Amino acid sequence: MDKEDIERKFDDLESKIYEQEHRLFPVWYNFLTRKKFSKQDNRRLAINKALLWSFIPKPTPTAVAITGISILTIFLAYQANVKLENQNTLLLVQNELQESQRRASLNIEISSIMQQINNERESSRLNSLKDENHQKKGHKVAPYTLSDITAARIASISRSLRPYRILKTDRVDSSANYIQEIFNWNWFNFNVKRIRVNDFLEENIRSPEREQLLVALLTMRISFSNIGLNSNFDYSRLENFDFSRSDLRTIRMSNSSLEGTHLSYTIFDEGVLRNTNFKEVYGTTLSFIGTDLTGSNFENTSINNTDFTNADLNMVNFSGANLIQCNFTSATLSSVNFSYANLSGIDFNKIENILKATDFKNALIENLQNFPDTVIDELKRRGAVDNYEMYQKELKKRHNNQ
Repeated sequence: MDKEDIERKFDDLESKIYEQEHRLFPVWYNFLTRKKFSKQDNRRLAINKALLWSFIPKPTPTAVAITGISILTIFLAYQANVKLENQNTLLLVQNELQESQRRASLNIEISSIMQQINNERESSRLNSLKDENHQKKGHKVAPYTLSDITAARIASISRSLRPYRILKTDRVDSSANYIQEIFNWNWFNFNVKRIRVNDFLEENIRSPEREQLLVALLTMRISFSNIGLNSNFDYSRLENFDFSRSDLRTIRMSNSSLEGTHLSYTIFDEGVLRNTNFKEVYGTTLSFIGTDLTGSNFENTSINNTDFTNADLNMVNFSGANLIQCNFTSATLSSVNFSYANLSGIDFNKIENILKATDFKNALIENLQNFPDTVIDELKRRGAVDNYEMYQKELKKRHNNQ
């Protein structure tokens, strides 16, 4: 092989190397220095081909770029969607707050009614209602009865004061920060948080205005005899109050909460208190004669010597309640939960349909009065106990597990 053949093969090899070059800067460097080769030189043609091929996307880099752009697009779309959802949430919160402002505007009418009640109370004589049955039990009958016109105004305003979700007190100061974040349309804000209505508003609806009106009527010892049936105090939350010796007969107060309230000698006769929370209320000699308590919760209450005569107790939860010597005469007891309840001293003549209840797990049935042996055996078969020490032991286990 002579020298010319070697040079020709070397030139061919060099041209192939130039043609296969794919790196950006070497390709352009070769293109800018191509004039050192003649126009017919294969190496110059190879450099031109390499430059043309550099404009055609390579499969791997292209796939990586497309994937990256797709991920970024999805992420930005997600961010935009979160912000739109947050805007919708704020609209819902705004609607609830506007509703609360509308309800609050009725406070002027409430003030007018309270002034009228005060005037009538000062000029009226004490209620001459004789209620020997309640008086013997130590109850105090509300002494003041309002005129029909005032009672009608109370009924009307109580129905107008519909419940709503109020702003959480711990969110008042932080609301502005949330709103500022919602309207910050910086696409590269990687800390956008999804907010919910529950972040701003309390979970359960309530009516603070109804609560205010009810407390005022109770404080002024107004009789509900011509108010309760037509008024509406549903969705009230009056927890940890002292309502002892109050007269609330015929009151309509469903879906409310009286948790932790003192209710000694309180009268709820003929009232409607469905799905109401009485958890951990305490007192003695309450009266629920003829009251609708369907679905209400009396868990861990202490209401000894309470009268539930003719009450509707369907699906009521008495779990862990102290019900010593309570009166359940003719009460509806379907699906009642008496688990861990203290039923000591109850007279069978005052709870003859006790077996209609569904749950007696670890209920205390000590010192029962006039109970047939067959009924006691059935209660034990369903899980009731007649030993106080055993009851306390099981009750302690229950408290530890809660």
